[in-house]
Amino acid sequence: MSGQGDPPRTHYDILGVDPTTSTTEDIKHAYRQKARALTTHPDKNKGEDEEFVRVKRAWEVLSDPDERKKYDAQLASRRVETVIDEHLDLNDLQSEEGYFTEDELDMNYTPPQLGRRLTCRYWHPCRCGGGFEVMADELHQDFDHVDLPCFNCSLHVRVTYGCE
Repeated sequence: MSGQGDPPRTHYDILGVDPTTSTTEDIKHAYRQKARALTTHPDKNKGEDEEFVRVKRAWEVLSDPDERKKYDAQLASRRVETVIDEHLDLNDLQSEEGYFTEDELDMNYTPPQLGRRLTCRYWHPCRCGGGFEVMADELHQDFDHVDLPCFNCSLHVRVTYGCE
C-alpha cells in the first residue's frame, strides 16, 4: 500500500515487471505468478478482493498491445512536470461526434452495420485564441484526468473525467 505522498502504483508495479523491457510473455508469466500467489484469488476465497482485481486489470491492459500503448502514453504524460493554468471537468468541454472518412460518407452511414466505433472530440477554447482538445479514446479508464496543452501557446489545462 502506498503512503500519503507516494505516487500511485502502476500496472507495471502491480505485476512487478519492467515497463521498458517486458514482453507480453514476461507480463503473462508475472500475472500467473501473482494470481497464484494471492491468498485472495477468487478460487480460494469465493469472491474477488481489491488486490486480485488490480492484478487482473493490470494483465488486461498490459497484455493487449493497443491498450498498453495508450496506457504507456498516459503514464509518460504524467511524468512531465506541467504548470496547469486551469482545472476543468470533462463536462466543461464542448464535444463533437467523431470524424467520418470519405469511404464512410460514400456508404449509407449506419453505425451498427459498419461495426466501427466513433470517437468523440472534446475541446475547450484557450484565452490566446487557440484551444485544448482530446479524443474520447485517449481518455484511458485507469486514470481520472488528462493534462492538455494548447495547440497555439504554452498553456495547459487539467481535465478530470471518470470520477466515481
